[in-house]
Parts: sequence; C-alpha cells; structure tokens
Amino acid sequence: MVWLPSRDQWRRLRRISKEYLFSMQRIDASEVLRQEKVKTLLDHVNRCCTSEKVVNICGVAFTISLNVLSNLMFSMDFAQYDSISPQEFKDVVWALMEVLGKPNIADFFPTLKSFDPQGLARRGNVYGKKIRSIFYRIIDQRLRTKASSSFTSANNDDLFIAGTDTTSSTLEWAMAEVIHNPEKLETARSEKSKDSPVPKDAQILCNVWAMGRDPKVWSHPEMFMPKRFLEVKIDYKGKDFELIPFGVGRRMCPGMNIAQRMLHVMLGSLIKKFDCKLEGYKKAQDMDMGEKFGLTLQRNVPVKAIPLRV
Repeated sequence: MVWLPSRDQWRRLRRISKEYLFSMQRIDASEVLRQEKVKTLLDHVNRCCTSEKVVNICGVAFTISLNVLSNLMFSMDFAQYDSISPQEFKDVVWALMEVLGKPNIADFFPTLKSFDPQGLARRGNVYGKKIRSIFYRIIDQRLRTKASSSFTSANNDDLFIAGTDTTSSTLEWAMAEVIHNPEKLETARSEKSKDSPVPKDAQILCNVWAMGRDPKVWSHPEMFMPKRFLEVKIDYKGKDFELIPFGVGRRMCPGMNIAQRMLHVMLGSLIKKFDCKLEGYKKAQDMDMGEKFGLTLQRNVPVKAIPLRV
C-alpha cells in the first residue's frame, strides 16, 4: 500500500485500514487484548529479572507488536518470547527495510531499471517472498482457501512490516534514552507513581523521538529532553510539520491510533516496574547512541539489559 499510486486500489486498501482495522471503534474494542499483551510482556521481563537474564528491548517490543497485529487480523499469536521465530521475522523485516532505504541508482537513471545494477530489486523480492509465504501459510491454515487476493499481498505486508518495525524501534530508542539519562528515568517513574486524575477531555500525548532537529524550533535538539514537548503547541498528528512521526496528509500512517495507544503503555509499564542494568555491566554514559541507515531509524547497537525490580 505504501508504494501504490493514489488510484482505486490504493483508496480501497487505505479505506480498509483506516475504517476497519485501525478505526477508533476497532482500537477501543481491542483494549482487553492490548492489556493482555502488555501483561504478558511484563511477566516475561519479570521472569528475566528473577533469572538475571538479559532482555533484548527491541526484540521483546517486536514480539508484542507482532502479536497485537496478528491477533487483530488472524486472532492468534505469531510469536513467543522464548522462541527464535520473532527474531527471524524481525531479521527479514529489517533486511527488507534496509534494501528499501538504500539510494537506488535506477531511480535517477530509469534506463538502468531493468538491469538492477545494485541488485536491490532482486534482494527486495527475496525478502518480500519470505514475508508473504508466512501470511499465505497462516491464511491457508485459518481459512483453507488460496491466499491470492490483493488485500493479502499488498496490505498485510505493509501493515506488519511498518507496524512491528517502527513500534519496536521507537520503544527501544525511548528505553535507551531513559537508561542513558537516569535523571529523566527517575522523573518519569515518579510521575507514573503519582496516579494523578486525568481531567475530562484532556489529551494524553506519547512523546516519541523528535523528527525535527532544527535548532530554531527545538532548543538543544540533540539532547533527550522529554519536557520540551510540554512547552510548545506542536501536535504529532500531521498538522505541525515540526513533528511528523506518522507523516502527513493522505499518506500518513494508518496505524497511528494503535501506535499511540500501545507505545506509552509499554514504555510506562516497563519504567514503572523495572530498572535496568546494562549487559556486561556497562555504564549508562558509555552506551552507543549511534544510528544505522535504513528506511526506519534503527540503533547501531541493540539495547540489551538485565531487568531489576523497582
């Protein structure tokens, strides 16, 4: 759906995503499911806390995101926390995102498109087939019919790839920043513990990584300063171009509703109940906060930490 031209097929898929899969009514109806998945996440982290087992933050976030989406579409979990299957699926997703994010010389010289000089189209097709084979197998099992509709091949791929990769990456970056800035972690934890009543009609925002880094708009844009978003009248829903994590206009992310429901619950639950000790007893200030190139922003080094009960 992401790459389709704005024609009839794109409009149909967009409508299915917006009005049926990720409508506010649908998201509200899945509240029990989301609570159950967050509880499962916390139970897993709690077991790792008891056994002093290292937790791959992005890995567990990917698993919960994958299972929420798979339950919305297929009423079943795709992965378990102690299984290697979510990591394998994540590796394929990231490999595809990396290919899609690379500059393609054929885009600048269309005559080279059929030659695929960098092999990007060939590699993208390989990863795409691997992902589609997973969906075809599940649909065959669930419906006993041939999975050949345009919705299956064009829409499920986009939703699972975008929904799992972006959510898990955002949570990993948020956890990395609060671990790297212990004073911010204590502030967030104390605010979570206050349990203040929320006034009627109040809007609760989940502050994610700022897309804009213009120093004319954001003071100290390279610093992790969550409170900066409380001091400006800038929204993230596509109306203020200083902060557009979900995009803007007709092409903005159809999964925005579920992302804003899940991310703050996942992050808030983890920082309220657990502290973290970095793998290898590294100091927070020694963390690698670098990024690697791809269609979505990934960390150079995954965040792996041993959870400690608060």
